[in-house]
Amino acid sequence: MNTGFLGFSILMALGGAALTACETKAAPSAPTPALGVPAMPASVARAAPADAAGAHFLRYDLVLAVSGGAGASTRSTFSVDVSDASPGSVSFAKNVVVSGSSRADVGSNVKARVTMEGATPRLELEAEISGVDASGKIYRMSPRGAASTPLETPTVVIDSDEGGSKLRVTATPVATTAPSTRETNKPAAPVTPPWTLDVVVVEGPTTSPTKISPLHLVLTNDAPVVVNKSESVPLSTAGSGASARQTVGSRVKASARPHGAGLEIDFDLEVSAVEPSTSGTRVRKIRAHGPVLATFDTPAIAFVGEDDGARYEVRVTAKRGE
Repeated sequence: MNTGFLGFSILMALGGAALTACETKAAPSAPTPALGVPAMPASVARAAPADAAGAHFLRYDLVLAVSGGAGASTRSTFSVDVSDASPGSVSFAKNVVVSGSSRADVGSNVKARVTMEGATPRLELEAEISGVDASGKIYRMSPRGAASTPLETPTVVIDSDEGGSKLRVTATPVATTAPSTRETNKPAAPVTPPWTLDVVVVEGPTTSPTKISPLHLVLTNDAPVVVNKSESVPLSTAGSGASARQTVGSRVKASARPHGAGLEIDFDLEVSAVEPSTSGTRVRKIRAHGPVLATFDTPAIAFVGEDDGARYEVRVTAKRGE
């Protein structure tokens, strides 16, 4: 990824960053050709289904595109899970060399909240975008926006111009409501824990990943459980042979309760990895939080993100107690 790229502060350095926001108008009438978003006919859009408890669970696929201004034109995609009872957030960022040996975290931090307008979800986004310009200075943008987002329809939620940089955020919602016990013909979910949760963090393309990190959680008494896996790796090697090192890896915090034929999981994820680049070694930092629905014994996507050739996917599989 180039140093001008926007990029998860998966919310992390490995820690959360507070977002500041300034008001922008949502969903302008016509996108620019460079960032054009094809629109589906209104008749194709579907309403978000509600589960048995009346809640609506959605995964939003977000596309962030920046053009002009201080940095180079960039584009990244990542997902965020939300419900109308629980907001979600995501940070997809990197730690880069700014000048000399100085380093800084730059990227994209997004907070998402959804409410229902009848059968159509309305998405509210707050974002903080940062990058490094040609002179090595960090620039920041703090847009926000809101729009009605018909299911499976790309919708522009933020379209702003700050300091000559144009930012467009497009969101496509997909319903993730878990099937009911009747629909799956599976036994009812146990009333009480324990349950187990297998989490797999895949770095690189799904067909030929460069790294796979499995994590295993046992969820008991509705209490949050934390599991992590990390390693110390070299950032760069000096002429003397000495190496600066960075601890990177995966961390998951989760709690759950029964939901249909599976679990509703309060899922918090942190991932970091070293990625070599022409401008010096960079550390990718991702943090995501949101409600994830998982049908028992069926893998569910908890997060997916990609930019500048770097791709990450997180899958979770819920199982009945051991």
